[in-house]
Amino acid sequence: LAFGSLFSEATDKQFGVVETIFATAISGIFYSLLSGQPLCIMGATGPEYAYTVVFYALCKALGIEFLPARVWQGLWTALFTAILALTDSCALMSHFTRFVEDIFALLISVIFIVGAFRSLVESFQDLSKAAALKTTLLCFGTYALTRWLQSLKRSRCATKVIRDMLSNFSVAISIFVFSAIASIWRDEVDIAWLEVESEFRPTWTNPATGEARPWVINPFGINKDFPVWAIFLMAVPAL
Repeated sequence: LAFGSLFSEATDKQFGVVETIFATAISGIFYSLLSGQPLCIMGATGPEYAYTVVFYALCKALGIEFLPARVWQGLWTALFTAILALTDSCALMSHFTRFVEDIFALLISVIFIVGAFRSLVESFQDLSKAAALKTTLLCFGTYALTRWLQSLKRSRCATKVIRDMLSNFSVAISIFVFSAIASIWRDEVDIAWLEVESEFRPTWTNPATGEARPWVINPFGINKDFPVWAIFLMAVPAL
């Protein structure tokens, strides 16, 4: 849900919560049936979000449609992945250290931390003082509860099974608790809520037709022809 909202904001609602959940479900089903390895993250991640933001900005700068470009980028990625698997190129990873991974993880963390504080600042600009204060309390309350639940793993509280469960699901528990708290006083003090379509349909409404885009994206263009040169150019971001 959170990543779907971020994707919707970063891509001007080209895709959002509905597509994120639906794509994760479909990917998980097919991966469980056809996968060749036991563990892989199917849902959206921080690096995927950062990549999408840059990719969307690239498409806008080139004057090409984002969704068809995303299709070609995905097809190129699938081709490169198949080539890497067939040539056993993953063996090259033994020559790399964790430095690159740690630096990239730091970058993603900074992006989300800055984004969270930016949202808090914007709440004081766009919402009432009471709503902004409530947003701030919910933000830091969620963080504080998460950290406390994670610390239980190193304590002697309850049994080890309960401590591990509370620690492993600390983020989900905190979000659920403070979402419930936010709903209690929803009528008295309203805040910015996650925008989700009331019906099962794509998020983006095509301005040319005034209707929701089709589920299957035409790789050769939606409102205008997708240029041939852009098809081959998408091989670069696919790398």
